Amino acid sequence: MNGGLLTLMAVLLALPLPPLIPLSNTLPAYAILFLALSMMEEDGVLIWVAYGVAAFTCGYFYFLTDMIVMLVRKYAEPVLNWFGGWL
Repeated sequence: MNGGLLTLMAVLLALPLPPLIPLSNTLPAYAILFLALSMMEEDGVLIWVAYGVAAFTCGYFYFLTDMIVMLVRKYAEPVLNWFGGWL
């Protein structure tokens, strides 16, 4: 489970996002750091902190994706409707 979480956080860290999005690299990096430290030290409390940071990171990326989809629907739908008469 820890390896899968590390892989997921590495994928989120490697996403080619523009630097305008705050915390897009920081949160997955902290999750990877805490998870690696907890596995090295075999610390049960720190592993739960790492899982919490990873859960917050996944929620943050879900929120970002939802906002992008909402903006695209709001601003691209009128343009697509206008082109719909041409197609």
